[in-house]
Amino acid sequence: MDGLEEVRLKALAEYRHLFEEPGRFLCLTGEEVTATWGAGDADRTHWINVYNAPSALGRQDGHADSQAALQAAFIAAGAAGRSSARETAVYLNHPNFRWNASAEDIAAATRLRHLEIYTALDMCHTYGNEVHASAERIWDVALSLRLAAGDGPLIYGLATDDCHAYYPHETLGSTAMPGRAWVQVRSAHLTPDHLIGAINRGDFYGSTGVELSEIQVDGGALRIEVAACEGVQYKTRFIGTRQGANLSAEPVVDADGNQLRTTRRYGDAIGQVLAEVEGVAPIYSLVGDELYVRAVVCADVPHPHPTTPGEVQKAWVQPIQP
Repeated sequence: MDGLEEVRLKALAEYRHLFEEPGRFLCLTGEEVTATWGAGDADRTHWINVYNAPSALGRQDGHADSQAALQAAFIAAGAAGRSSARETAVYLNHPNFRWNASAEDIAAATRLRHLEIYTALDMCHTYGNEVHASAERIWDVALSLRLAAGDGPLIYGLATDDCHAYYPHETLGSTAMPGRAWVQVRSAHLTPDHLIGAINRGDFYGSTGVELSEIQVDGGALRIEVAACEGVQYKTRFIGTRQGANLSAEPVVDADGNQLRTTRRYGDAIGQVLAEVEGVAPIYSLVGDELYVRAVVCADVPHPHPTTPGEVQKAWVQPIQP
């Protein structure tokens, strides 16, 4: 059509049997749900992924504000899972696409348990800009606000490629290709409920190339084992916020002094580096005053298809509490 080749999308039932192999390969149902608030324009929209629901949820429109739009999608997905006795996973996509979600919104949406903290699709602004926090910074602020208030569970972080094409896209070029980021899940069985259950428990990590062979929490310590590649050096940053940290913040304003609807600016005590360890077996011993601790493992190897120049391969370990 107009010089472009198009393919009819097939229903899952039409192709699942061609690919699935017990214990080796599994297809999961998924839906990107659009949730809007206010006028519902593009700048007042959240995109939320739902996995393993028994049927499509459809749009979630017309909510009063950002937090209400978030909560509605999570409540609907949770109800669908309970009614069908299925494990469903729900997470907020790319909070910096169109700058649609702030850390304050996310912290207050207490049903939200999963957040995309690395989106390889370049237009999703994973690293933020001069006035918008990075997705990883949003994660730290939201975790700190929620846990300090005692208002909800931990928030787990996912890395995704947000693939839109399997060869260069006519408008997005090579920025929407697969395999640039993913999650690795610990599960004894390759079934939807086992996989989704592990994700809901935080038993997974996100990666852009670094592979981990073990993550353990025992004896008051977070222990990580890297599946090392020959000649590659690894450095792990243990990141967290301590109890009693100053949670005051300043609004972000534009050149004319108008307040922007974005994550406020917080001090360095939020999401600070608690320890930095080199090598393939980093350990962090919990002091006991941390609201949470998470880890980022960085390799000294460039990402083969980076989102930003100079990016190295990483793995993100989920936050834990003392």
